Amino acid sequence: MAEPIVETETDRLRLRRLDASDASFILRLVNEPSWLRFIGDRGVHSLDDARRYIAEGPQRLYANHGFGLFLVERRSDALPLGLCGLIKRDTLPDVDIGFAFLPEHWSKGYAREAAEATLRYARQRHHLSRVIAITSLDNVASGRLLERIGLQVEGTLRLAGSDEEVRLFGTTCVYQFDAPNTRPVFDGLWTSGQLSQADIQRLPEFGIEAVVNLALPTATNALPGEAEAVTRQGMAFVQIPVPWEKPEPRHLQQFFGVMDAFAGRKVWVHCARNFRVSAFVYLYRRLRLLEAHEAALHPLSTVWQPDPVWQAFIEQALSSPDQGSVAGTTR
Repeated sequence: MAEPIVETETDRLRLRRLDASDASFILRLVNEPSWLRFIGDRGVHSLDDARRYIAEGPQRLYANHGFGLFLVERRSDALPLGLCGLIKRDTLPDVDIGFAFLPEHWSKGYAREAAEATLRYARQRHHLSRVIAITSLDNVASGRLLERIGLQVEGTLRLAGSDEEVRLFGTTCVYQFDAPNTRPVFDGLWTSGQLSQADIQRLPEFGIEAVVNLALPTATNALPGEAEAVTRQGMAFVQIPVPWEKPEPRHLQQFFGVMDAFAGRKVWVHCARNFRVSAFVYLYRRLRLLEAHEAALHPLSTVWQPDPVWQAFIEQALSSPDQGSVAGTTR
């Protein structure tokens, strides 16, 4: 059997990918009372079930995203302690961090050490600008740990297809940008209002390869010399000026063309306040990526409620059979 793939390490711990040989550990962990109470019954009642859980859960995430839940083991003796890692759920807009440890390894600092390492891994290896976490409302211990590693409570939400309300934590302050309404959409797409010089200098940290600006050059908060600042960092720059009072189908077609041209690259799209952008990204997700309405609402629903002009523009675009692409001008 091949050696397990180690994703990251700390002074005491090693976080590695799970494989079928970890089935007995998984069988015990997911049937612990703490797991059943705070995470839920995963229907894992045999070694075959555990191997299936590993294959259909963590290993599928490894294949699709390059990350997932990792086994946390002690470096000194390879003793398995718990799980910690990153999860991409269809029901959440951002990647979330998850962790669970066997009871005999609680209160030794292992969970915090592993979670801090996972946040560093998320930012440095996968260039994630934001990581979230969810806990049940009565899981006080996990909430305290999340706050200790820098996440903050952002409210509560109800997961799609579930009646349970959960508490939402996020790295809003940890990954703070000057740009208003900064919202990652998924791994390869970020959105915001007007970027600052400091923001532009940070973009390469997140693997950004292109910046698209939908605001007019005359916007009150426009950044003079933005194109030059972006290209000096080795990124491409595109500007598609979209009039606030009169967005037109040709602007959307240009945007689609640019996004098609940058397919497979990490792109940051901004305007003045992320109002234009969130509307365009909603339409991009509906018409180009063919996503359902509920999935495509992020980040639009968290930024603003479109006014009558923009609501009419969105409805017109959704009802139009022709959404051809016209590329914008690249610098």
